[in-house]
Amino acid sequence: MKRLIFSITALASLALCLYSCSVDETPPFLPEWQNRGEYLPKQHSPDEPFNYSNITKMKGDRFFVQQFIFGAEGTEILLSEDLGRTWNTSLSIPYTANNTFTTHGETHAWFIIAGDGELPQVHRTDNIGTTWEALDPVDSGLDPRFSPNASFFLNDKIGWASGSDSIASAYKTIYKTTDGGQTWKKKTNGLTQDRFSEFSAIKFRNKDVGFAGERDGIWRSTNAGDLWEKVYTGQEIYYADIVCTSDKSVYALGNLLSTDATVLLHSVDGGDNWTFLKLPAILDNTSANQLFFVNQAEGYLLTKDFLLRTKDGGLNWEVDFKVKGDDDGYFLNMAIIPGSGFHQKFMVGIGRYRYWYYGFPDEKP
Repeated sequence: MKRLIFSITALASLALCLYSCSVDETPPFLPEWQNRGEYLPKQHSPDEPFNYSNITKMKGDRFFVQQFIFGAEGTEILLSEDLGRTWNTSLSIPYTANNTFTTHGETHAWFIIAGDGELPQVHRTDNIGTTWEALDPVDSGLDPRFSPNASFFLNDKIGWASGSDSIASAYKTIYKTTDGGQTWKKKTNGLTQDRFSEFSAIKFRNKDVGFAGERDGIWRSTNAGDLWEKVYTGQEIYYADIVCTSDKSVYALGNLLSTDATVLLHSVDGGDNWTFLKLPAILDNTSANQLFFVNQAEGYLLTKDFLLRTKDGGLNWEVDFKVKGDDDGYFLNMAIIPGSGFHQKFMVGIGRYRYWYYGFPDEKP
C-alpha cells in the first residue's frame, strides 16, 4: 500500500512539473492590466491623437484592430498574429467617416465603406485578412451612411448593415445580404421615415429575430428583417450596442442625448417591454461604447472611462478597470475572450498615447 501511495504521489508530482514547465508565463498570461500601446504602429504625426476604434479576436493568436489615421486621411485594418506583439497593415483605404467593420467566426471579416462622396464598397476576407476582395457597393443608386457599430453577420452568408440611406436625406435604413456581402437589399418595411434618425446599433438573435436602435426608439423584426416594428419609444438615446442573451432577454446600451449619461435598457419578454437598469453614478458623465455577456449572468460594459463587470445579469455593477487620469485618452472598443475561471480582456481607444490594454484582472489559470 505504501508503494502504491508513493507511486501515485510521484506521478502527480511529475504531472504538476510537466504542466508548470510547459505553461508560458509571458503574455498573454499577465498578472494584471498592462498597456501594450507601444506595440501598435506609430501615428504619422506625433502631434495627432491615436484612434483605434475596433478590436476583434480571430483564430488562434490573431487580432484585427481598426485604426483611423487623422493626418493621412485614411483607415487601416491592422492584423496581429502574435497576440498584439507585432502588427501589419491588412487593408488600407481612402478616408471615409462613415464605415463599419464587423467579423464572424474566426476567419471572416467585412469592411463596409460609405458616405462623404466616396464610392460605397464592401471589402471582404475569408482568410483572416491574408487577402481582401473588393465587392460591389451596397447601394449604387444612393450614398448611404453606415454607423460604426451598426453591422452584424449571423454567419458567413447572412448579414445586415444599417444607418441612413444617404447623407442628403438621412432617412434610416437597413440593408441585408444573403450571399456574404456580394449583393444587398434594402429592408425598410414598417420603418417610419424620420430624417436624421439613423440606426446606430443592430443585432440578430437568430435568422428571424433581430433588434435595431435609433435615437427615437428600438425596433424589432421577427421575420429576418423583412418587416420592422417599433417596440420602445421614450427618451432620445444614442444606442451603442444591443445584446441578446436568450430568446427573451435583450439588452440595449446607449447614451441619453440630453445629458450623455450611460443608460442600459433590459427586456425579459423578447422586446415587448423595456425597463432601465440602475447603473453606478460614475456613469452619469461618461459615454457608453460596448456591452458583452459571457453568459446570462456575467457581463461587461465599456464606457470611455470604465470597464464594468456584472455577475447578476446587470442588476449590480463593479469597476473592473478605469482609465488613468494622466493617460489623456478614452476607450472605444473591447474584446472579451471567455475562459474557464478567467477571461482574456483587451481594450483599445483614442488619445495621445496608443491604447492597447490587455490582462487578467480575474484569477490566473
